[in-house]
Amino acid sequence: MKLKITAAVVFALFAALLLAEERQTLAQAALRDDAATQLLKLTNALRAEDRKAPLALDESLCAAAQLKADEMAEKGYFSHISPVYGSPAKLLSHLGISCGQIGENMAKGYPTAEEAVAAWINGSGHLKNIRCEGFKRTGIGYNAEHGIWVQIFTD
Repeated sequence: MKLKITAAVVFALFAALLLAEERQTLAQAALRDDAATQLLKLTNALRAEDRKAPLALDESLCAAAQLKADEMAEKGYFSHISPVYGSPAKLLSHLGISCGQIGENMAKGYPTAEEAVAAWINGSGHLKNIRCEGFKRTGIGYNAEHGIWVQIFTD
C-alpha cells in the first residue's frame, strides 16, 4: 500500500510542529517568569531587612539579563564579561538602556531561586549589590537548562 502525502498532510504536520514548539516556548517563558518572580521576592526580602526600598522589576533589564544567561549557556562561558557584548554596561548600552550605576549577580548550577540567593548571600559583592541603596531597578534572567541566573541592578 502506497502512502499518498498531500500538501494538506504536510501543512498539518508543519502546523502541529509549530504548535508544539510554541507550547514549549510558552512553558519556558512561564518557568522564567516564575523564577524571576521568586528571585525578586527573595531579593526584596533581603533589602527589607536593611530597610531599603524594594527593587522594581524592569522588563528591558529582564530582557538584557535573559540575553546574558542564554548567551553564557550557548557559548559555554561564565563571566561578567561577555565575549560578544563586553561588560554589563556595554551590554545595556548596546540594547539602548541608559543608566548610571550598574551591578550584576550571576549564579550557575542552582536549580531554584532560593539556592541562587543563598549562594549570593555568601558572597560579599553579591550581597552588596542586593542591598545597595542606589539600585532602584532590576532585571532577572534564568536559563533553566543550565541553571544560570543573571540579575542586573541599576539606578
